[in-house]
Amino acid sequence: MSTQDFFYPTPPISVSATNPSVGVNGSTAPTNSTEIGYIVAGNLVGATGTANGLKVDASGTTQPVSGTVTANQGTAGATKWLVDGSGVTQPVSAASLPLPTGAATSALQTTGNTSLSTIATNTPALGQALAAASVPVVLTAAQITTLTPLSTVAATQSGSWTVTGGNTVTGTQIANAPVQNIYSSTNITTSAYVQLVASTTNTINSVYIFDSSGQAMIFAIGGSGSEVAQIYVPPGGGNFPIQIASGTRIAYKALSANATAGYLIMSFLK
Repeated sequence: MSTQDFFYPTPPISVSATNPSVGVNGSTAPTNSTEIGYIVAGNLVGATGTANGLKVDASGTTQPVSGTVTANQGTAGATKWLVDGSGVTQPVSAASLPLPTGAATSALQTTGNTSLSTIATNTPALGQALAAASVPVVLTAAQITTLTPLSTVAATQSGSWTVTGGNTVTGTQIANAPVQNIYSSTNITTSAYVQLVASTTNTINSVYIFDSSGQAMIFAIGGSGSEVAQIYVPPGGGNFPIQIASGTRIAYKALSANATAGYLIMSFLK
């Protein structure tokens, strides 16, 4: 038998290994960890870790990401990323987020703006507006009673008062002899004045006239031919407050038509 080399197959060897960086959530962090890599320009590049986390971006240049990863934040298996390492939840602004078409913003309140514009246009002016443009107000019965004018008004008199009007006689006594005339005996026409008193005895403050001629008459003072009309006396007469000095001539003339019937009584009071 020639010498030959014999090779015996090596029996298979069973090898087992554990990855210390893989463990149950909430367990103590291992001293070793699995490196995380990414591909840049077709090459595998490892991500560099720091005490605060990973430095990763899509450009292949490492960028800092500030913060820490904590585990079991109240829920089993849950983790929380603190973005600035302070442990305080940070606000997230949505000001730059895209909005759907027609979304309401501070400048886009179409329905509300239209309603406000309509209200402003249709609201009438208040205060001293015309009746047609005023807002109607319904008053209660009590308010209407309050606004009803009083039937009498109380007045307090001070000083010296003289009340005139109607048939009130302001004089207190006769200032001159009264005048009487029967028109059928002595007509008074529209053509010329007829003298009633040549010269008054006292100052006269009012004249009371009764005239049943049915005509409007003229009461005048002054010399013959230069009389000045003072009172237009209506048919029937009346009471007339008038100041006439003593020594004054009084005359009378018809205004509407000649007075040829009826009776005249004239009293002078001071």
